[in-house]
Amino acid sequence: MMNPSDNDIADFIYKALSAENPTLFAGAGVGCRAGFPDWPSYIEYLAQMCDTQGDQASAALIRERAARSNLLSAATVYKTSDVIPVGERWKGLANPFERTPSEKEIDRLVPLASLPFRAIVTTNYESSLHHARAKAVGRSCFHVERGDGSLRSASSRRDFFIARIHGRAEMPEMMVVDESDYRQIENDGYYLDFLLDVLKARSCLFLGFSFIDPAIEHILSIYEKKCGPTYSRLHHALISIEDDKLATRLRQFNILVMQYDPATRHKDLWRGIRIIWERFNSQSDRAGASKQAIPRSSSSTQRLMAFAYSQIRTRQRKEHSPLAELVIDGIVLSFMPQIDEEAISKEKLSISIAAILSLEKEETGHAIESSLVRLFTKGHIQRTISGFVLTRSPKYEINEHLCDLAKNVLNRVRVREGLQIGPEGNKITTAIIERLLLTRAWDISAHFAGADCGLASDLNSMIRNITDEEAGSLEIAQRVALYRAVLDLMSSPEKRETDLLGKLSKAAFGLQLVLSTPRQVLFQRYSLPERIYLDANVLMPAITSGHPLSPVYVDCLKRLSEASIRIGGSLEVIVGHQFLNEIVSHRVLATELVRELSLEDPERLTDHILLYGATNTNVYVAAYSTYVGRDNKKISFLEFLREVAPYNNEQELDSFLIKQGISTLRFDDQRYSPDELMRIITRLETGYSDLNFFRQRPEKPIILIRHEAQQLMWLKEDNDTGKRSLFISADTRLRRVISGTDELRSLSACTLSHVGLLALVEVMVGADIDDRATARLIWSSPLDDEKEALFEYFVKLGLKEYSEGMGLELEDIAGKIATEAAEVIKLTSRELFPKDPAKVARNAKFIGEYQDKFFENWREAIERRERQE
Repeated sequence: MMNPSDNDIADFIYKALSAENPTLFAGAGVGCRAGFPDWPSYIEYLAQMCDTQGDQASAALIRERAARSNLLSAATVYKTSDVIPVGERWKGLANPFERTPSEKEIDRLVPLASLPFRAIVTTNYESSLHHARAKAVGRSCFHVERGDGSLRSASSRRDFFIARIHGRAEMPEMMVVDESDYRQIENDGYYLDFLLDVLKARSCLFLGFSFIDPAIEHILSIYEKKCGPTYSRLHHALISIEDDKLATRLRQFNILVMQYDPATRHKDLWRGIRIIWERFNSQSDRAGASKQAIPRSSSSTQRLMAFAYSQIRTRQRKEHSPLAELVIDGIVLSFMPQIDEEAISKEKLSISIAAILSLEKEETGHAIESSLVRLFTKGHIQRTISGFVLTRSPKYEINEHLCDLAKNVLNRVRVREGLQIGPEGNKITTAIIERLLLTRAWDISAHFAGADCGLASDLNSMIRNITDEEAGSLEIAQRVALYRAVLDLMSSPEKRETDLLGKLSKAAFGLQLVLSTPRQVLFQRYSLPERIYLDANVLMPAITSGHPLSPVYVDCLKRLSEASIRIGGSLEVIVGHQFLNEIVSHRVLATELVRELSLEDPERLTDHILLYGATNTNVYVAAYSTYVGRDNKKISFLEFLREVAPYNNEQELDSFLIKQGISTLRFDDQRYSPDELMRIITRLETGYSDLNFFRQRPEKPIILIRHEAQQLMWLKEDNDTGKRSLFISADTRLRRVISGTDELRSLSACTLSHVGLLALVEVMVGADIDDRATARLIWSSPLDDEKEALFEYFVKLGLKEYSEGMGLELEDIAGKIATEAAEVIKLTSRELFPKDPAKVARNAKFIGEYQDKFFENWREAIERRERQE
């Protein structure tokens, strides 16, 4: 075999990085680059620990087993030594990996950590890659750890993360080092779901593994057992030419192998890594600018999605079937033959579905049995002597409905911007919508598991990136128009569009959840919560009739409460008393906003909602807009508040909440440790400070941070006492700080977003929620880009006034005026979307001037066109 040059190695890595969702899978050899021990050195260290502690018999046995390459068994000897004190034994286990690497050692890994991987997964226990990545991009990344709950949500993360799947030195009891540890993680559903999803959904580059590394053999054994004998995903691996046995084994798993000469301490390998790093640097494609993972659907996924969608479409309004059951029913139906074909046996059905879900046949038995009963009861299947067949063919509407949405998008392009996209337009637009649904499904799955992923803030860039990828053959003007039309579909859908988007989103989310985390869905019984704490940002829309999201929250809480009663339990819905002042203050701000902007004028109110959106403006103003717009009611804002929000202070709000079935809870300073409260406050302050620095966000007032810390102490106490509690918050920053802070991360699994609440209810008990409200919750998104926000506003104004006359003129004028206004906003450091009513009023006057300018230019354009005609 010819030894590859460093350039050959660089080319090989480039191919790995060019695959879908490239992920580095790092072994002990990568840690060695930063001065940490490989497996033989580590085992010898454990033997020396035994010598030092006076357990020479164990030391000799460790060395004997290591000489036979039985490293796991050697580690077992150390862990079971009854001579070494327990505390010292745990310290010794972690000690070689606890130190912080030096700057020089970190620099050695910076080229590797800088490459545009979408994630790094490692079996190492130390943090050298974390330090190298932080130095490469200027900030720390999200880290996934075994034992703190973060593995549960990691499968659906689209942002960059580093996962230490075999534990970390900071928690020695979580380190996977011996035979019993490996047996334990084989029964860990979170671990298995995450590992197998990485191998099935990402393209991995294995680096730093050798035939003596027990971690790689364990991973391959699980992969073979759960996904073999066929492997659709192509992975890559760089290993030593001395590892022919490992190379042969890797190729059996559809892993493309390049072997290099390890002479001179693997210098060829690391030179190759530096070469590819320099290539990416020259292309300005640094790791810090790498895009989030955007999944693509395969033909098999599309087929399963179609069956899942058909089941969701047939769910009756009051049926309340859990979403996971509907998806499983759809998967079972996808294997059912027609009535005139050969029946499928339960045995064959179990084998086929086990292969899709990466489960063993025996593991799918109960789920399939239950599904067959449901499908038989509904009359979808019938039993024959040899198995099961369809009673009637399901109605497959998904392609038709995706095409309908695509046509509506193209109509928007034509009407809004006067552009026609050729015959390929429908195919391209359908692909964009399908990928959007799949990508959103990843996000919702992550929210369901308590991850901190954003749903709203990145929707615009997500649509833009997907459009650029799918519509690359179109002209730039057409791509931009298509992006804007898709964004309008998602943010302002018509009635039929909301029905389709709501059900399509549920089908995509349910399928993603079942395929990526089957053990969590099928085997782990989701216990109904006993308590649900609501943050002010969720409580306000929930209790304010007329707000677009109120039906979602009300029905979610109602369904959970009904389910608890059915099993003889109860559900407490609680809000911390410290949050009541925020709600009362928000109500006061609403009255000031209505007065400052004269929003009792229907025209002004409509324009305000056009600019800010119903889910991004003041809660009470949004509800008022719906209230007066629905039935053309003429009612003052104060009369409206007296009817739907009859409270002026915290005491009145407390009484109002009790009538709604929501109790308040006061924080008792004497009951809780002031030192622990201060520690949580400090952690939150530090987390917010880091987020604000990198994301240029305004500071959060300390009083609000204190309120959040009090809430987290309640949550922690409930966890410690075994009470099943959830904290629902729409505050993305808070959830990011919780999941990104070591001391708080254990609370992330029970801190859900508002979208996570919807997902939880859908999965556990099934929901009965208005499709329009569901679509708003899933697809609502603030426009952070001032220029894009103003462009959309001016276009909608034009549509409202001149619905018959859209064309390129309107696009040009809206773009010109939006660009001009956005430049002024930037130069004057003005906020387009401030919270202060006085600032909003000043903005309204400012935008009103550009609005007049827009209409003046627009009328001139219409007159010019009329003269030409």
